[in-house]
Amino acid sequence: MGTSQTSAFLGVVHYEFAMQLRRKAMWVGLSMISALLFFILIVTTGKSPNTDTPQDALGYMASGLTFLLSIGAGLLLANRIPRDRTLRVEEVLRVTPVSDSIRLFGKYLGATLAVSIPILLIQLAQTAYIANYFQDGAVFPRSLAMFFTVTLPALFFVGAFALAFTTFLWPPLFQFLLVGYWVWANGNPDDLPFFTPNGTLLSANGDYALKGLFAYDLPSMGLSHTDVTPWLALANLAVILGLAALALIAASGIQSWRYRNA
Repeated sequence: MGTSQTSAFLGVVHYEFAMQLRRKAMWVGLSMISALLFFILIVTTGKSPNTDTPQDALGYMASGLTFLLSIGAGLLLANRIPRDRTLRVEEVLRVTPVSDSIRLFGKYLGATLAVSIPILLIQLAQTAYIANYFQDGAVFPRSLAMFFTVTLPALFFVGAFALAFTTFLWPPLFQFLLVGYWVWANGNPDDLPFFTPNGTLLSANGDYALKGLFAYDLPSMGLSHTDVTPWLALANLAVILGLAALALIAASGIQSWRYRNA
């Protein structure tokens, strides 16, 4: 990528980041979900086998935030491409010297990073509660490490498919399918008689990283019978981020085909 293309890409990232960050619906929606999770954390901390120690409480928090707020992020990001078409912004952008693929990847990175900001703030607020409860300030660096290896990869995974599928799918239909997929793929026990990605390297709920990188033994429905090593956790991260990249490449191809046949 040349200097001009890099500048164009960074410009798209900055624009999409700022635009998404200003959306009131994002802050309100994610805050409502997090309020429920915060209440559950307060009720259970120190009173449940899952939250007996700062380590347990952090893992419990990261698991809940990743599972539920990733759905919220996907629902929010599902309107990014359709919105450009509705407002006729797409036609204007196409006459600029920026390529379609750069606009798509910049939109993805900027919007997904913007969605991650309120989620990070929510996690830090809950971490502050855990630190105060256990009188342990060392939980903050561990919490940040969990955010970048557990929650953020899940957001990048969901964000990529939100943009990819809405290049050709009606957004409300995608949102409905996303909720069903996420529960089926990441919330079902891995020993069900029918296949579920939960417990496999295709699982994007962060359990591999929690168990393999942080030794958090959450009573997981997907990894209760699996010995997860750090290398296996890294392999899981590589798989889900690789799938995200493939989804974006496919979306770029779909958009180019649609433009040629418009």
